[in-house]
Amino acid sequence: MGGSGGDRVAALVERDDELTLLLALADAGEGRLVVLSGEAGAGKTALLGAWCERLGDRCRAMMGRCEPLAAPTPLGPLFEMLPSFPDHVAELLVSGGQRAQLFAAVLEELSAVRSVLVFDDVHFADEATVDLIRYLGRRIEDTPSVLVTAYRPGQIGRTHPFRSVLGELGRHITRIELNRSPWPV
Repeated sequence: MGGSGGDRVAALVERDDELTLLLALADAGEGRLVVLSGEAGAGKTALLGAWCERLGDRCRAMMGRCEPLAAPTPLGPLFEMLPSFPDHVAELLVSGGQRAQLFAAVLEELSAVRSVLVFDDVHFADEATVDLIRYLGRRIEDTPSVLVTAYRPGQIGRTHPFRSVLGELGRHITRIELNRSPWPV
């Protein structure tokens, strides 16, 4: 995103259909995995930010970003979401304990409280984050929550771990593809 709020509105002018779909998915209260793809500058982050803002009090919205670090922090996006989770989830994450317990605790929260959980820039995800997405993606239909991943397709090569998640969960995915916007971003 860049600049003023006006820039953000311009970037979303042609994204009404996608925003309406995302709002409907969150309002439905049915577990869903959404994969949002688009190249750099297509407006993925702006769309997801506007969506989370528009949700307001309708459900809990959490967003974490994967970073292009040489040695990314395992589960880095989950650390960004910690203020929205109860203390026991934070304790499991910070202690670096058993991943199975942490993943189950996150799923339990998504089952108990209707939520939107967004992982942005998954093309930069570490293996632990990809494992969490895989774990939640296989179980999200049993919750009232929406799990969203956003990535650049040109950055997901044949050997990228997220590609196997897309293959494994393909029939359970709601796909949204953003073309590059003609509007300034």
